[in-house]
Amino acid sequence: MKKIIRWLIDKEKKAERCYRDAAALFSGEKELAGFLRYLEEDEKRHREILTKGAEFIQNSCCPPVISVDRETTRKIDILFKGVEENIARGSLTKEDLFDCIVTIEYSELNDIFVYVINTLKECSGDFYASAAEIEEHKKYIEKFFESDPSLGRFLERIRRLPSVSERVLMVDASESTVELFKGILKDKAVVEGAADGKEALEKIRGRTFSAVITDVRVPLIDGIELYKKAIERYPQMNKRILFFTAYEDAEEVAFFKRNNLDYFIKPVPIQEIKEMVAEILRRPSA
Repeated sequence: MKKIIRWLIDKEKKAERCYRDAAALFSGEKELAGFLRYLEEDEKRHREILTKGAEFIQNSCCPPVISVDRETTRKIDILFKGVEENIARGSLTKEDLFDCIVTIEYSELNDIFVYVINTLKECSGDFYASAAEIEEHKKYIEKFFESDPSLGRFLERIRRLPSVSERVLMVDASESTVELFKGILKDKAVVEGAADGKEALEKIRGRTFSAVITDVRVPLIDGIELYKKAIERYPQMNKRILFFTAYEDAEEVAFFKRNNLDYFIKPVPIQEIKEMVAEILRRPSA
């Protein structure tokens, strides 16, 4: 988790710098410059929260579910670099600026940030207020776009639900992990959560899911037992279950390999999760 937090702190610094420099570029437009300075201060505050989180996990165990891969980093860094270059040339248009804000604030960068804050919140009550601050940050951005009818398309882009019909069930006791997967898979499927194996089995019996992602060690009915009970009733799900485990347990791995099942050892690169889920969704239903 500490590695992810360090990565986030670096990106928050870049966002803070982009908003500061953009505010200077558009200093002649009072409302826009004020909006950008507000975002700059918020990014600074986010960085302070993350720094506090890094100190907190020194004495706490918060193993991450994911790792940040090169492709995710590359996409985000290219975005910041493009904005910085345009600001330096004085050629950044308001259209490009607003497009950048929406991309930064509603991208995987935000999904990862929210995941870290929610994980810290689960570990310590000291971070409850921080989670609330994040929601206020996003509401402020939406309110700004609402205030100007000419920015309607950006507001629509923020609020647009993903046009996907696939449904994925994520089984994990951690609400922050479920929320993370809702974010990183939003362009591929609607993700529904289950906090334990019993709840997951009830949901599987009640509706059709294109894929089930489950931690092995979940309460009441563990992931492997969930798999056995699910395919006993719905054999077609045999190739639609993806396992996550934090431990490379020899017996579990042997079970996965013996049954030709898909599994990951945490932490998992985000891009690998996306690719595996996409591959499962492409499999024939029968």
